[in-house]
Amino acid sequence: MKVAFVVAGPMYPDAVGGAEIFTGMIAKSLSNLGSEVHIVAYEGVKFHNKRDNKIVWHGIKMKMPFLGRTLTFAVKALGVLLGIKPDVCIANMGHSVLPCLAYSLLVKRPIMVRMAGGEFVAAFKNRNLGLWAKIYSRFMIEMSRKCYIITLNRDAYSTFRLKKIGKKIFLIPNPIKDEFFEVKPKLDGFNIVYVGGLKASKGLHTLIKAFVEVSEKNPNARLLLVGDGPLRKTLEEMIHRLNLKGKVLITGFVLNDYIPKILEKASAFVLPSHSEGLSNSLLQAMAAGLPCIVSNIEENKYIIIDGYNGLIFELGQPKSLAAAMTRVITDKKFALKIGYNARNSVFNLRISNITKLYIQAIFDTIKDYNN
Repeated sequence: MKVAFVVAGPMYPDAVGGAEIFTGMIAKSLSNLGSEVHIVAYEGVKFHNKRDNKIVWHGIKMKMPFLGRTLTFAVKALGVLLGIKPDVCIANMGHSVLPCLAYSLLVKRPIMVRMAGGEFVAAFKNRNLGLWAKIYSRFMIEMSRKCYIITLNRDAYSTFRLKKIGKKIFLIPNPIKDEFFEVKPKLDGFNIVYVGGLKASKGLHTLIKAFVEVSEKNPNARLLLVGDGPLRKTLEEMIHRLNLKGKVLITGFVLNDYIPKILEKASAFVLPSHSEGLSNSLLQAMAAGLPCIVSNIEENKYIIIDGYNGLIFELGQPKSLAAAMTRVITDKKFALKIGYNARNSVFNLRISNITKLYIQAIFDTIKDYNN
């Protein structure tokens, strides 16, 4: 079986996001089981064309700005797909769908679209999305109506079924590497960790404001923001303005391979996002046995049960978040209990289990398409 993953962005390790991490893990697992796997993505600083075991990487050079990034990637990626002729393409949403759709029309092969972002569900609901985000999300969804759809959580699965989007819809959560289940966090009451992009949708302003109150009551507490992004300078200015220098630290880009070591030194994990698909960083923190604090958006509430395997705070409310963080770092017995429950809650999301679901979904897709 020949499978092609298409990612409209730089692949790991140039970028650390859900699509990149997911693609790398599943591609490796499929290749280990005998499939020929191709990854088509932007060519970044570290990512160049290479062959790793049975995985072939195809780097798309983006040196045609006058055509626009979307069109440039679509044309070049289509050329790659026509050259390798995979039995099935898996598009990681965004404009990854465009070359896959064109390939399907030309060669008559099925494509699967991984609907990872929470904004695609939010586009159908009364949620706070910018006009461009709504238009873009709805456009990509309409393009995917005749594709095979992979959703990451029950909210998305139910929404796409209700709207009759996709020839067939699969519910397959993100996988978790085994290394995260081996983490033994300190839970020493000091280090609170966030892992992810530094961008507006992640609610980091709320987190930093909440930490002011936490720091005042617990002078030894530290907040570690692991990641990088467009908001970094703004957040650094905010940290300086609130006199949190030395107490709130921004690491910048960190390879995903090092995240288990960071979680091992943590006391709690926080995800204050305004929208998510199914957060890789949340799943990893749960697998590591950390008490996790998340915003009360639907995507988080599908995996976190308040007071059982994590804590849920009111979106955009610093006081609500501060209370949750304070409770976790001052009550070690409670932190151990919800951390233990968190790890058990995601045990079935090990990479080996999720790979089996993907293999079955791919076979079902090819069979259904050919009938």
